[in-house]
Amino acid sequence: AMAAEQRIARQEARDRAQDAKTPKTVREVLGSESTRTLLALCQAEDEGELPPFWSDLAAAGLKRDRSTLQEAVLAKGRSQNMAAAAPIVTPDLVKKVVGLHWAGLNMDDLSEGIQPFVLVLHDYTNSDMGVEAQQRADAYDILQGSGSAATLQDAQSLKASKAVIPRDLSEA
Repeated sequence: AMAAEQRIARQEARDRAQDAKTPKTVREVLGSESTRTLLALCQAEDEGELPPFWSDLAAAGLKRDRSTLQEAVLAKGRSQNMAAAAPIVTPDLVKKVVGLHWAGLNMDDLSEGIQPFVLVLHDYTNSDMGVEAQQRADAYDILQGSGSAATLQDAQSLKASKAVIPRDLSEA
């Protein structure tokens, strides 16, 4: 009886793992209400008419949301010969895109929501701002891609440590 229970538990775990690998739909990722809002904003009748980014995001899953958005931004930049001007996609920007926070409640506060001017305000040509934004994006990717219970402090210490390859046995 115990062996049968273990076999059933293993099969259920395999089924859950397979379900996790199956590409999700936009509705499964965003939820019904947000999908209805997105369809209205994109003037689409169904998910198939949405811009391809949304199905790419759903298929990639929320663990790869930042890299999926960064790839879409870079692809758009390349198509217009402006890849160097593409903004760094930060976790905050991903949160606003996926949460459909495209407009702020206060029209005078450009830091609320994704307004056309927000990306212009974040000028990453200043090396300090660009480095900081890239560090936040890298830490987010480490946390999302680790598959473990890594914390922000773990990601920061990994980024701060300097890897040295030993040349001989005495350096190892």
